[in-house]
Amino acid sequence: IVENYNYGEHFNMSHPFHLHGHNFSIVARGQGPYDPNAPLRLDNPMRRDTIGIPGNAWARIRFYATNPGAWFFHCHIEWHLFMGLGLVVLEDAPNIPPPPPDYRFC
Repeated sequence: IVENYNYGEHFNMSHPFHLHGHNFSIVARGQGPYDPNAPLRLDNPMRRDTIGIPGNAWARIRFYATNPGAWFFHCHIEWHLFMGLGLVVLEDAPNIPPPPPDYRFC
């Protein structure tokens, strides 16, 4: 569930959220606070790697966790990212492949 519910009339801003390493299905969306009873669109849902969520709105996304790695989910507005509007999805950690033998670490 991605909820862009900003409090106050001056914070009604849209955010373009992007998930690395996956395409996700948009199975529900709505205005206001998240509604857990909203109907799900499971028959041929939209598939994206980025979704624009208007201010005071939400989206419910679903993706298959079949790509081991640490995948970044973040807002594409740069200063929002700098302020912390992002997270890392750690997927199937025991099966993340090691770096190549000739990888140059910092």
